[in-house]
Amino acid sequence: ERSLSDKYWLNISDPDFSFGGVIEHTNLVPKRRYGTHLVYLFSYVPAEHEIYNLSDKALFERYYADLKRIFPSIKKNDIRKYHVNRATHANPVFETPFLPKMPKQETPVSGLYLLDMTQIYPQDRNVSHSIALAKEFVEENL
Repeated sequence: ERSLSDKYWLNISDPDFSFGGVIEHTNLVPKRRYGTHLVYLFSYVPAEHEIYNLSDKALFERYYADLKRIFPSIKKNDIRKYHVNRATHANPVFETPFLPKMPKQETPVSGLYLLDMTQIYPQDRNVSHSIALAKEFVEENL
């Protein structure tokens, strides 16, 4: 029903939290596009993990309790609806050999370059590796 903060992405590195971050999508894409505020909480855990195997309701309760620790003013009636998605593979699955198939950073358009998650290979996709890739590219090419 209302915004949690003015932040788009908030990483949570505290192992006592049940999720790894809060993405308030409507701080990037305007609320009018969805008609409401859209918030995404994520936990990238193996399928054997306790969190992965909770019922949707139990997971909501756990996430809500932790969300309230960050945003104490949130109330349950602020949440219109929630949806739980589980996927056993959240990272790209690379065909081998992958390096010859990796997208090139240069494009046919002068001054336009492509950097994406596949180019982080063989590291796991994450924000830190993305930033490192971009920084390395800029230092070497621009």
